[in-house]
Amino acid sequence: MTIRILCVDDHPIVRTGLVQLAASEPDLLVIGEADDGEDAVQLTRELTPDLVIMDMRLRKLDGIAATRRIRELPHAPPVLVLSSYAGDEAIHAALGSGASGYVLKEYAHEELIAAIRAVASERRYISREVAFLLARNGPRVVLTHREREVLRALGSGARNREIAAQLGMTEATARTHVQNILEKFGSHDRGHAVAAAIARGFIDERDLIANAAT
Repeated sequence: MTIRILCVDDHPIVRTGLVQLAASEPDLLVIGEADDGEDAVQLTRELTPDLVIMDMRLRKLDGIAATRRIRELPHAPPVLVLSSYAGDEAIHAALGSGASGYVLKEYAHEELIAAIRAVASERRYISREVAFLLARNGPRVVLTHREREVLRALGSGARNREIAAQLGMTEATARTHVQNILEKFGSHDRGHAVAAAIARGFIDERDLIANAAT
């Protein structure tokens, strides 16, 4: 049976590579492409693919939200995440949104075909590298919505007074949130906590660079 695939990635080169990869296998066929999350959901409705290959960083609707919405559709296809995000929070979030597999782009050429066939057959596929990352980092760090906001402010270098002003809270409350974040990451200072948050996928370092440039 042919596995009909919808490819979702905001980089044309990646989508072209997936099309070429599918063309090299007799049982794989790319039937559609999308470069943002909103289009991914709409094309899933229209094309009813057997499998969606999903990137995490997308315009309009990110890969986590798009995966969740796709999995809520009637007769929803399984979703295989193909991402450059190696942080365990990104992996946990993707699997928690309903994805059935997670493969890192860096190693995709080695195992993507096997992952496609496994996930299309309603089996879960976690690549060796992803499994190693989850095991190495241990239990998931769980942050509240407010703590995530404070963490993003920390990533931009904001101090307690600035965090309080940005988020509409007292300085004492900001200090409490910062302390809770440090404890959850096992950190003794802000710099270590931010570094850990980047490594584990809570903060995208590219966003920090872009914000610093502006």
